[in-house]
Amino acid sequence: MDLKKIIYSNFISKEFKLKRKYPLEHSLYSGHSDAVLKGSNQQSVLFFTTQKTASSGVNKLFDFINREFLNMQIVDVSGFAYNLSSDEESSTLFRYRQNLFRSKGFIYAPVRDYVPLGDLELYRVLLFLRDPRDVLVSSYFSLKKSHVVPQNKERRAHFLNLRNYISGISVDEHVRLMYPFFLSKYTHYLALYRTNSSLSLLRYEDMINKSDEWADALLKSLDLVPDVASIEGVKQAMGLDQPLPSPNEAKHIRSKKPGDYRDKLSEDSINFLNVVFGDVIRGFGYEF
Repeated sequence: MDLKKIIYSNFISKEFKLKRKYPLEHSLYSGHSDAVLKGSNQQSVLFFTTQKTASSGVNKLFDFINREFLNMQIVDVSGFAYNLSSDEESSTLFRYRQNLFRSKGFIYAPVRDYVPLGDLELYRVLLFLRDPRDVLVSSYFSLKKSHVVPQNKERRAHFLNLRNYISGISVDEHVRLMYPFFLSKYTHYLALYRTNSSLSLLRYEDMINKSDEWADALLKSLDLVPDVASIEGVKQAMGLDQPLPSPNEAKHIRSKKPGDYRDKLSEDSINFLNVVFGDVIRGFGYEF
């Protein structure tokens, strides 16, 4: 088989795998109208967040909410973008935003990067964030030990090189290396929060410490009327009906405890992050 046939064969194989794993996302990405026709006339939901903010629980959360109340189509754009290209998710989502995002009939959750949509006011926008200092610490242990190795060949090679590198550095070195990646996300989100009065802010720390109030706020942000059953359903979907697990570095969900960075980072590193994330920390109501 010549080189052209090998390249074509690999492309077809990748497309087939993507279409099988993400049929709705692939249909939107390809510009097919059938994905749109199946959507309802309800206002689409955008659930913006970041990595290491309980995004695995978010899938279960919206499965529950959609099944019980909304009856829309859930679109995993971040998962699709991650597998579509070896580029950063944000770049891929931006490149294909006109096809992937529709303002009616869809739940986009989780979206782990800010996507500048020209018609953002037509969506119901939720912003779910965790203290960036905890996110940075969590990303260290995830990349070092527990994160699933990507299937994309180029991304897999890059990831394994990164894992090998991170295995040889401390958590303090990691946060100084990785902070620009997350600072960019939080800076975009803060600007969005300050300029979008209809946006609903939901904080990870409130989910852990005040789970009933957090669930109530989440349901109201979706124009739903909370009751005991729906609040309990939200808590169960996010694993909030169970005690906080003991920290375990080998698990992908290593520690849910807010403020974990205080136990893992040196005083110098904490002071450094307090400076570079100062506006973000103040803007989203976190403490120094």
